[in-house]
Order: sequence, then C-alpha cells, then structure tokens
Amino acid sequence: MGFIIKQPLETNQGLLTEAYVRIEMYRVDMFYGLCHTTIAMYPSKTAAKKTFPVYFGESSPNVSQVVGIDVILNDEEITYPTYFEFPMVKDEEIEIPIMEEQVETKTSTYYDFDEKGEIVEKTREEKITKLVQTGTNKITKQKIDINKGNVYEFAYDLVKKEFGKIFGDENIIDE
Repeated sequence: MGFIIKQPLETNQGLLTEAYVRIEMYRVDMFYGLCHTTIAMYPSKTAAKKTFPVYFGESSPNVSQVVGIDVILNDEEITYPTYFEFPMVKDEEIEIPIMEEQVETKTSTYYDFDEKGEIVEKTREEKITKLVQTGTNKITKQKIDINKGNVYEFAYDLVKKEFGKIFGDENIIDE
C-alpha cells in the first residue's frame, strides 16, 4: 500500500517526474497508545516491489532503489520524513472535582481542675482546614484507543496527510 507524489523531484536516483512512497514498517505501542511507522520513497511502484525479498530471512535484493531522504523540490532542498508516530487516541469528556479549602472551627469539651482543685468543664476551639468538593469541571482528555480498526489504513491516511503538507495535497495520489 503506497501513494504517488506527482511532483518533479531531483533525487539521488536522478530527476523524477513522480515518486512512490510506501510504509515499510508499522508498530503499535499499546502501552503509550502510539502507532509507529517508517517510510521509504522509490522512483516507482515497480522499483519498490523489487526491494522485497521473496523468502523469509533473505536480505533485500535491490536496496539501491530507495530514494535518498534529501530531495530538491521547486529548487529548494528538503529532507522528507522517514519516521512518524501517531497517537491512537479518542477524545473523552471527564469530570474533575473542584476542591476548595474551608476553615472550620471545632469545639471540644474537656475537664480540668480549677484553683480549688475541683473538676470543671471547659471548652476549647480549634481551627481545622479541610478540602471540600464544591463542584465539578468537565474537561476533554485523550484516552488511549488502540482499536482504530485497520491499523494499516489508519497510519496510511495520516502519512498521506503529512506528505500532503510537504508536497501539496493535490500532488498526493493513491496507488
């Protein structure tokens, strides 16, 4: 699964009228709720296919087909990104308590002796500071949600958006 950048680029493969971009690796990090991807650019989809080994454990037969990360676009040298991590989250509204300090006076009774040695009842006041919930606030937080459906489509759509920012959305074409 990849897309074409329909834009003239000067590359280590020479002048290209278009280039093919493919996600080479996906990794879902359940603990942090992230989808990690690595990207490679090729002169064409055919060139990209030639970089896949046929059998497990073999090395890639044509790694020289990969376009270097530094390209010239519209007479300006740019470095296209080869790694992305996307949060796999959904917005969730939660209530958080609003707490206030309140000072309360507590009166307690105790017994003591007066100067004649007789038992007398006395009171004592003590100021106590308490945290009291006075209401709630609703806020939106991002909850980890690794169940985004097809992780390949999820990452592919986000990578396309990122490349659209660099090369222009109109120049990103599904293959």
